[in-house]
Amino acid sequence: MKPLKILIITSKFPRFADDPQPPFVFHFAKELVRQGHHVVAVAPHDGDAELEEVLDGVRIFRFRYFFPVSWQRLSYGPGIPTNISRSLFALLQAPFFVVSQILASRRVANDFKPDVVHAHWAFPQGLAARFTGFPYVVNFYGGELVMARRFRLVWLLNYIVDRSFRSFTVTNYYVRFIREMGVRRPLGAVPLGVDISSFRPDVSGAGEVRRKFCRDGELMVLFVGRLVERKGPDYLVDAFQRVVGVVSNARLVVVGGGPMLDSLRAQASSLGISDRVVFAGEIPNAELPKYYCACDLFVLPSIVDRHGDREGQGVVYAEAMACRKPVIGTNTGGIPDVISPKVGLLVREKDSEDLAAGIVKLLKDSGLRDRMGQNAYKLVHERFAWDKIAREYVKVFRACAK
Repeated sequence: MKPLKILIITSKFPRFADDPQPPFVFHFAKELVRQGHHVVAVAPHDGDAELEEVLDGVRIFRFRYFFPVSWQRLSYGPGIPTNISRSLFALLQAPFFVVSQILASRRVANDFKPDVVHAHWAFPQGLAARFTGFPYVVNFYGGELVMARRFRLVWLLNYIVDRSFRSFTVTNYYVRFIREMGVRRPLGAVPLGVDISSFRPDVSGAGEVRRKFCRDGELMVLFVGRLVERKGPDYLVDAFQRVVGVVSNARLVVVGGGPMLDSLRAQASSLGISDRVVFAGEIPNAELPKYYCACDLFVLPSIVDRHGDREGQGVVYAEAMACRKPVIGTNTGGIPDVISPKVGLLVREKDSEDLAAGIVKLLKDSGLRDRMGQNAYKLVHERFAWDKIAREYVKVFRACAK
């Protein structure tokens, strides 16, 4: 069949090789290219990133939205909703961001003449897609819902969705949540995927990572995520004091950076477990499979934060599962759509005692960990492989382009 010309509009895209920012939109774009389609992406500029380049076959155009560019604060890092909540300066940049993205998207679309425009985040990317004049598909991921409630913009979401060809979100939970917010038009649920060629059980270098952080005989619990309120790292550190009281050879490795780093270090010190908790900092995405393969158990105790933001799906769970690891998450947001009793445990959010009990249960039962890991690996290949997910979207894109 004829290759499609697909324009992606997003608020996050790799700014350089090994950028630690979540790369799921990039992985999706690369898979579309691998399947023979032509893909162009419009994304915000940041730091020293190139204004125009090609990465793995994806042509990227980055737009500046504030001057001097070193003052750009809205995108990247923990994300637009969190940046706005933490910085009045970031909030003041929002109108400039919206206008700049609309203008950049229109310019690129007029040159590229796509068959379909795919907006990742309904706002403001969906608005930019609307103004390109080409048929478009919209994806919700959650951050725009927080902003819509905070700034009373549900009417704008309806405007964007009503004029789209189709709209999607990542879990059935969010389908219900978005409907309850007042978005009228039905949405479909298609999960975010995993690059199973990179995230797999047999990656080399896992032994080196394990030796770097753990002594012989120790059990490694891994956390990967931004160190922000929504990810619940403070509850994990609190729970780990209880864990080491029962499983003395347990060690927690925290991968990620963010505004809570210093307070988490202080918390571990005050609890007397600094020697049991390692803060590894941010690492390149290409290194993550080694860490997943090195651990015995993956834990991300995400919560509903003070702004109402929550985990839409949690790609990191599926990444760990692809490396044949059991996972522990909380019963919030879209996480239950990913974690079933066969692949891991769901615990109560903001409940360090329940979290500690779950961690102890799996650390003390290697047979259960192995069974869950095997089931997790199988589930990822059935539901979360990017090649299958991209083909689902291509069917929609072809219908949209007719």
